[in-house]
Amino acid sequence: MVNPGDYLIGDLNGVVVLPKNLAEKVLPLMAKQSAADAKMAVAIREGMPFTEASRTFRT
Repeated sequence: MVNPGDYLIGDLNGVVVLPKNLAEKVLPLMAKQSAADAKMAVAIREGMPFTEASRTFRT
């Protein structure tokens, strides 16, 4: 269920609803994940396999 004030977050894998009351707890975690994804993207472009990049930056 989506309520007024909730956040919709989507990417190529799908869409999730972030309830407004949980945003303050979750947004810092999302920033950490986004930073890890950016590091992974650079490593993959430089030739690192996805699985290795995932193990390296998402632990």
